[in-house]
Amino acid sequence: MKKQTGNNIPMILLSLLFVLDVFLVSGYFYPDAEGNFWVKMLAFPNRYEVQEEYGELADENMEEVLPSESEENPETTGDIIGIIEAEAEEEQKDNDQEKVITIEDVQALAGSMEISYANSLFIGDSRMVGIKKFSGLEEGTFYADTGMSIYNVYRGEKVEGYPRKIKLEDLLADADFDRIYVMMGINELGYHFDVTKSHYDEFINFLREREPDAEIYLQANLHVTAKSSARDSVHNNEGLDKMNEMLAEYVDGEHIFYMDINPMFDDENGALDSEYTGDGVHVKGKYHAAWLEWITEETAFIEAWLALNGAKE
Repeated sequence: MKKQTGNNIPMILLSLLFVLDVFLVSGYFYPDAEGNFWVKMLAFPNRYEVQEEYGELADENMEEVLPSESEENPETTGDIIGIIEAEAEEEQKDNDQEKVITIEDVQALAGSMEISYANSLFIGDSRMVGIKKFSGLEEGTFYADTGMSIYNVYRGEKVEGYPRKIKLEDLLADADFDRIYVMMGINELGYHFDVTKSHYDEFINFLREREPDAEIYLQANLHVTAKSSARDSVHNNEGLDKMNEMLAEYVDGEHIFYMDINPMFDDENGALDSEYTGDGVHVKGKYHAAWLEWITEETAFIEAWLALNGAKE
């Protein structure tokens, strides 16, 4: 029987067309720029080369994720941050150098300042009364009494310009002060120290709340002579030093400051020099002018420092 090969040709052609169709649909057969058809590799030896050549990954099931352009390059980012930090550090150094204020700068400005006490309030005990009577100061408001202490400071005192005693709260409500000088402490000796400290806390807050724009100058308590200190178990220099240390702790460098006059009147042992006192407790009247001059110099120095630091116009 003869083979009918001619009849098989259509079947062979159909088979070839089927295979060609599969390759085309599957994407393994692709045309190049000249119209020629090529068969893609079924296995990719280098995935990144395939992506570069065909534009997309051929196998969507592959799990590896290519680096994203949005990811930070650690080395590059680190370099940039380092540069920025270095520039910021240099800028800060420049700023710090610009802000350096010397003692000479402060002294120069302080020496040109005129201190007026017209809007100043002086609160205190007998030492403050002495400044009022003997310093020659003709301006300022004095709220002072020989027996004043933190325990009775609010009760009311005779103040010039008022027909009767006025309480401290009412005085602060009636007038605005740019400076408040306080000297109290010797009359508090003998009371429980912690209780006295709590009263001072309240007093400082009281002043700050009612005169928020005022500078508060806490005056150190004047020492007594060594003889007076030795014979009094309560009103002695040990107790006064402890009180002064407490007062110095309130300093904040912005609104509250501490002034210690003792080096001006002390002897070599840190007690009130007997040359400056008649009773061992208060300085003689003739020395109060020098005391006031010292307060003025200290005030000018502090306010010059504030002005140079931009804290005071």
